[in-house]
Amino acid sequence: MDLGVWGREYPIAEPDMIEVIYAEINKGEWKKGMDKESMRKKLEDLQPQDLAKLPRATKDREFNPDLTYTLPDDLPGPNGKVLYPKGFKFDPSKYVKLTGRYVILDLSDPRQRAWFDQEKLNEALDVRVISSGGSFVKLSEELKRPIYYLQRVVVERLKLKALPSIVSQKDGKVLVQEIKVPE
Repeated sequence: MDLGVWGREYPIAEPDMIEVIYAEINKGEWKKGMDKESMRKKLEDLQPQDLAKLPRATKDREFNPDLTYTLPDDLPGPNGKVLYPKGFKFDPSKYVKLTGRYVILDLSDPRQRAWFDQEKLNEALDVRVISSGGSFVKLSEELKRPIYYLQRVVVERLKLKALPSIVSQKDGKVLVQEIKVPE
């Protein structure tokens, strides 16, 4: 069905982005600075803006953080009715099971790194490593496993105060163990 013309028509002034991309590719400009070593250096220096730094633990401590989340607003369902009301409390540890352990430490701290090596945590298959320092590129290559950065949201949710910490699940509850590393 032809509805006719409704208003003025103008030619498209912007260039076709596909044509622009192909033109740049054909110029070869994108290859400048893309050698493997310079890309590796850029990645080594890259760290998230919300990287969390915590002090070294001064004593051993165990606790179960309260992970309960309270809805700030009503959560509507697909039919428009309220699925969960404002104020509804949800504890994810009752529904989600942690697989393995999360070892959270500062791998740029020689004492924490020595403890990590001494405990042979790198050899454990059930361990995921989260670091608050060091280059994840160098550490991942050195330890031959993925290394993740410690972000503030994890610190806040788990109520972490010091490192190293081991996070696991025991009897349906999340367990955080802060460990004082030897001198």
